Amino acid sequence: MRCLFHMSQLINTILDISKIEAGKMHLSLGVFDLHKIIRHVFKINEVQAQNKELVYQLKISPDAPRLATIDGARLTEVLMNLMSNAIKFTPKGKGVKIQFEMEGKYLLFTVEDKGVGIPVERQAAVILFRRNQYRSIPPCLF
Repeated sequence: MRCLFHMSQLINTILDISKIEAGKMHLSLGVFDLHKIIRHVFKINEVQAQNKELVYQLKISPDAPRLATIDGARLTEVLMNLMSNAIKFTPKGKGVKIQFEMEGKYLLFTVEDKGVGIPVERQAAVILFRRNQYRSIPPCLF
């Protein structure tokens, strides 16, 4: 059953990428508890981190808002992917940290690890979000 769920998620991700490329991605905005989302992602990945004997840390800045109008499912999906990759590629005994804070008027989620990293020549290909592409998407409201 779990394999079927993961296959379904993979298909949905591929469909989402197609929607993004076609400029037809729609977000399901709602008021979500950001602290709850980040703690949930942290907890789900905790066993994997423990199995690799990683130093596993969560830091939520006191200035980080609790509630925001966002697409909670998309945020969870992005954080899950970042965390699972960080854990997967971090050598045994090293560290992985997820952090949430405000940077000016923006929400900043950071996943830091001690893995091999992305080669400099490939870093430009990594695009998490380009604000100018999504002018119709309102900024997070909190």
